[in-house]
Amino acid sequence: MTSTGPVAGTSGRVAIVEDETLFSGLLHSALDRLNLFEVVACIPDGDTALHILPDLAPDAVVVDIFLNGAMTGLDLGVALREVLPKVGIVVLSSHLDPALLYALRPESCIGWSFLDKRTISNIEVVARAIGASVSGDIALDESLIMDIAGARNAGGPAGSIHSSAAPLTARQEEIMFLVAQGYTNAGIAKRLWLSERTVEHHIADIYMRLGVDSVDTEYHPRVMAVLNWLKSDGVGVEP
Repeated sequence: MTSTGPVAGTSGRVAIVEDETLFSGLLHSALDRLNLFEVVACIPDGDTALHILPDLAPDAVVVDIFLNGAMTGLDLGVALREVLPKVGIVVLSSHLDPALLYALRPESCIGWSFLDKRTISNIEVVARAIGASVSGDIALDESLIMDIAGARNAGGPAGSIHSSAAPLTARQEEIMFLVAQGYTNAGIAKRLWLSERTVEHHIADIYMRLGVDSVDTEYHPRVMAVLNWLKSDGVGVEP
């Protein structure tokens, strides 16, 4: 199933790779109703997607982990990045595990987002993850963030989560909780009833506290801040 043409007001071209045709169709319809994205294709398996998508050049791909055929959604995302280096990858699956995030090298997490089909509350959550991925940011499902925090607090797998950063203030924890979910500064300001300038000041201080070089072009500072925060003490504050 492919779209018939551009949608007015679109902010990106999106492909859906999902072997559950009913869910794929529902997601396509829901994204169309937002009037933000042009859905260029719905594809049921990774091999076909890898053959078709380079020519379609989507800005983002929403993909399940388990697909028809031998290729997983993670395999597809990594392979697509070889030919479309800036494509955003949104993993939307019922089989999320914190280990998925740590399976990627830190520099590879740029533009990857992870959402749980079982817990997403509305299509705006998916749209925010798509937008974050297209921008090179990261968006994590709230339940995944809390799972990582729980594993850390319980002394999870050795080396997977460790304390490495100065503590943040309670307000900064609230801000990072939203940054990790793909909220923009404007979105955070609206959610927390703050000015954008105040959010910007907090994030600059967060970068310093988490040891993030905001001018290093090799690593996206927002992504590195999320990864460092997930390894730090104090994760789990929900605004």
